[in-house]
Amino acid sequence: MTVQEIGTMIKTGLTPIIFVINNDGYSIERAIWGPEREYNDICMTWNYQLLLPFFGAGVRSRTFTAKTKDQLDFLLKDRKFNDADVIQVVEVFMDKFDYPWRLSDQVEIMRKRNKEIQEVGERKGKHAFGSEYGQSTDI
Repeated sequence: MTVQEIGTMIKTGLTPIIFVINNDGYSIERAIWGPEREYNDICMTWNYQLLLPFFGAGVRSRTFTAKTKDQLDFLLKDRKFNDADVIQVVEVFMDKFDYPWRLSDQVEIMRKRNKEIQEVGERKGKHAFGSEYGQSTDI
């Protein structure tokens, strides 16, 4: 979802519950390109509790944070929260390396395959990550 969609929700009076996953950056990119790549870190001082006032000052809303599973479970069982009579934002904090196990398995397969491609390319004196279709570029 884009920020423009949030503006549309406010404009049209919708009352969704928006979950913001706060995992200190781009976890999927960490899984794929390396866990410590600096460009995966985003600004740690963003205040997602101000997201709705930023887009629609004066719109009735509620915001919540959940830093533990118990906090999230408690919120999800709360009657007032589930009434969803106003637009709501829930900031859910996750570990920056928390991503689906299937992704971890897929990334491992990709890393092995990329290493094999690189080794073959180096033996042939070709660019390490040229096309699969035999169009590798000379180094």
